[in-house]
This record gives sequence, C-alpha cells and structure tokens, in this order.
Amino acid sequence: MLGLPYYTITCSADDDKFDLIGQLIPNTEKGKSGMDPDCVIAFTINRDYEGCNDLQEAVYSRIIFVMQIPEPTETELFARTKAQTGFYNDGLLRKMAKTIVDIHEYCRDKDITGGVCGPRELIDWAQVSILESEEREEAAISETSVIAAALDTILEKVAQNEDDIEDVITGVFKKHFSTALVDELR
Repeated sequence: MLGLPYYTITCSADDDKFDLIGQLIPNTEKGKSGMDPDCVIAFTINRDYEGCNDLQEAVYSRIIFVMQIPEPTETELFARTKAQTGFYNDGLLRKMAKTIVDIHEYCRDKDITGGVCGPRELIDWAQVSILESEEREEAAISETSVIAAALDTILEKVAQNEDDIEDVITGVFKKHFSTALVDELR
C-alpha cells in the first residue's frame, strides 16, 4: 500500500465520467490540480453490458494504457466462485459455471439484451444455493436447491422481457438441469 487515501465512486452509463473524476481531484487554481503526484485513477468499463456507452476519444487520449481482459473461462469461473463462496459440491458448481457461460453465449447469439449473466451472477447463484440448501435442511447441496436458487437469481436477471427469459430457460437452462424439476419448482 502506498498509504494514499482511497476513494471510489460508482456511476451509471448516463453519468459524465469527467464530472466524476473531477469529484476525486481537488482543483486548487484554474488549470492546476491539487492531486498527489503518485495518484492513480483506475477506470473500468464492461463493453458488453447493456447501457454501457463507448468512451469518448478525449478520454482514450488521456489514458496511459488500456488492458483488454477476456471473459473468464468456465474453469476460472468455477475457481473464483468456489474461493469466494465456499461452495463445496464441485460437480454442481462446474455445471453451474457451464450454464452461465452457455446462457451468456446464447443471449449474445440470440441478441437477447436488457439483462446480465456473468461472474457476479454465478457467485450470487452459488450463495443463494447454499442458503436454499440450509433452509431445506439438506445434508448436501442438491440440484433442487440449485434450480430453486437459479429461478430467483440468474434467470430473472438474464433479460427484462418475459419471453426472452422463457427462451433462455427452454433453450439453455433445461438442457443442463432436469426439465421436470425446473417445471415443478416454477
């Protein structure tokens, strides 16, 4: 740690990024910044997310370097989620990671927009599955708990249009999990 103050500002796609950065940098006089010379501003954008706007060229010209980070693989999703949640059923967690990847690709291929399905959603799904399993007083996390959790986490967030959600359930989710059980829990 450099011992410098740490600030974070969360913004939406509609916010002017320069206004937000200006909130972090104390201006002392016109054209001069009171910013510490060791200050680093890290800036992220998820280009594939609904509502994200392209950065202006003026912003790009002021960035020292840009790093394109590829989407995490199934194996990476599995490892991250296991580490963050303690989800102990490796077989089910691998199946969940595969489902997330397949849903994401399906939505891209079918141009289903207005929702999200990625690493955070897998973590949410795993955490809610654990809670669902505890509520059901299961000795081990079951596929029933995983499906029940999916219905309230990933599947409701995958799109805003009900027909698109149904399309994802039929086109992807039911290929990974028991159709009868999915229908029963709905």
